[in-house]
Amino acid sequence: MSGHTFRDHASFTETINVPKGTTTVSGVSYHYIVGGMGQVYAEVGHKISVTATGEVILQGGQNDLASDPDLSSLCDSMT
Repeated sequence: MSGHTFRDHASFTETINVPKGTTTVSGVSYHYIVGGMGQVYAEVGHKISVTATGEVILQGGQNDLASDPDLSSLCDSMT
């Protein structure tokens, strides 16, 4: 452990549409800021996905999770 504190500034609404089989997330799902580095990882905006599979149908906004699903860049910035 590095002894540092990393805050996740998140505020989002998640809506499940059962008849359509979709999940919509609007807002800030992930937003990590590291002192001296600024934002290092974020998933923000509006995302619609298939509830059963997680397949993303629409992504409006920054989505670092899509390009780095194992969170390695986030882990690297926290060491």
